[in-house]
Amino acid sequence: MADILLVIFVVCVVLVATRIFFMLNRAKSEKLYASKIIGILHPYSNGGGGGERVLWWLIRTIQSMDNDVQIVLYSKDDNVDYQKKAKTTFNIDLLRPVKVVKLNTLWIAEYPDKKKLPFTLLVQSLATIIMGLEAIIKLTPQVFIDTYGAAFTMPAAKILAGCKTCCYVHYPTISTDMLDSVSNRRKTMNNDERIINSTYKTSIKIIYYRFFALLYAFVGYFVDVVMVNSTWTHGHISYIWRGNSSIHTVYPPCPVKEFSDLPINQERKNHILSIGQFRPEKDHTLQLESFQKLLSKYSSDTIPHDLRLVLLGGVRDEFDEERVHRIKEKAKELGVYDRVDFLTNASFATLKKVSGESLIGLHCMWNEHFGICVVEYMASGLIPLAHKSGGPLLDIVDQDKNGFLADNSQEYADRMYNILQMNKGDQIKLQMQARIKSQKFSDENFEDQSKCVLKLLLKF
Repeated sequence: MADILLVIFVVCVVLVATRIFFMLNRAKSEKLYASKIIGILHPYSNGGGGGERVLWWLIRTIQSMDNDVQIVLYSKDDNVDYQKKAKTTFNIDLLRPVKVVKLNTLWIAEYPDKKKLPFTLLVQSLATIIMGLEAIIKLTPQVFIDTYGAAFTMPAAKILAGCKTCCYVHYPTISTDMLDSVSNRRKTMNNDERIINSTYKTSIKIIYYRFFALLYAFVGYFVDVVMVNSTWTHGHISYIWRGNSSIHTVYPPCPVKEFSDLPINQERKNHILSIGQFRPEKDHTLQLESFQKLLSKYSSDTIPHDLRLVLLGGVRDEFDEERVHRIKEKAKELGVYDRVDFLTNASFATLKKVSGESLIGLHCMWNEHFGICVVEYMASGLIPLAHKSGGPLLDIVDQDKNGFLADNSQEYADRMYNILQMNKGDQIKLQMQARIKSQKFSDENFEDQSKCVLKLLLKF
C-alpha cells in the first residue's frame, strides 16, 4: 500500500512540476511576443494543397478577429517567408507575419511510414506526441490548434501546458469505414490482398484497429473545440469522439472565384476531365474502366468524335511516376490509350484552361472526406460526375439537379453517356446550378463559419 501511495505521490509531483514549468514558459513567451498567443501545429506548412489553404485562411481569420493575437506556426521549415507563400500560392493576404517555431523531431513521426514499419498508424500517432511536446516546450501558447491531423498531441497540450485546444479534422485517423473494410475483406489502400486473403491476418488487424480506435477516442476527450470539414467527417468524429459535444462542420475554403469567371454558354469540347494527384485512392483504374465501358457499350454513331478522357494531376516522386506508367499500361490494355490524355504537374493556367474547355468533371475516389476538386469542377462550369460516397454524396452533389453520382464502372459509363446525349439547354441548366452550389464552399463562407467557432476559443 505504501508503495502505491509513493508512486501516486511521485506522479502528482511530476505533473505539478511540469505544469509550473509550462506556466513559467508561457509567461516568458507572453513577455517576449504578446499577451495572446495562438499556436498552430502544421509541420508541412510549405505545401500547396487543400490542407495548407485551410491553414492560411484560418490564420487570416484569427488575425482579423483580434489585432493583439500573435500566431505561432509549428513547422519543419523556418526559412520560408510564409506571408509571401500564402499570397503567391493561394492569393491569401495575411494581415501580419507569423512567428515560426522549427520542429526538429518531425523525423520521428515520419520514420514509421518511410520504413514501412508494422502498426504504422499506432507508432506514427504516438510519435507525434514527441513532436507536440517539442512544440509547446519551445513556445507555450494559450490556445493550441492542430490542423495537421495529430490529435495525439492534444492531451499534453491540455493537461501539461494548460492550453485551450482545437482540431481542424480533414479526416479521422481511424473510422468505422476502415474497420468495416477489414471485417468485410474489402480491398483498399490500407487493406491489401495479403490481409484480405488471410483469416489470421484479418483477425489481428481487426483487433489492432479496435485498440487504436479506443486510443483515438481517448485523445478526443482533450479537445475543447473540434472543426470538421464535412458531414461525412462529422459523422465519424461524432461517433468516435462521442464524449465531445463541441463538434462543428466548417467546410474548407475552395477557390471558387478563381474558376467562376469561366464561360458556360460557349461550346465546350466533349472532354471528361479528372483532376487529382496520381495516388492509389484516386482510383484512376475505375476511371479507365468506366471510359472503356462507355466506348464499348454504346454505338460509335452516338459517341462524339472528339470524346477524350483527360487525366490531370500532380506527380510528387518516383513512386508517382511509376504509378502513372502503370495507369498508361492499363489504358493500353483496355484499348482506350489513344483517347486518353495525361497532364502531369500542369500549371494553374493550364488547369484553368482545360477546366474551361471540358464538359464533364470526373471523380472516382471512394469515401473522400470532402472533395475540393468536385467543387472546382462545379465552379468551372463542368458537370460533375462523382463517387456516390463521402463528401460528394452528403454535401456537394445533388443528384440530377447539379450533377451526378455513381459507384461502379457501369453506372459511371451510363451517366457519362446520358450527359453527352443531353441537349445544350439541359447541359447549361446543370452547369449553372452546379456553379450556384459551389458558392456554398467559398473562401468567404469558410471565414464566416470559422469565426463563429473560433469565438468559443478566443476568450483570453
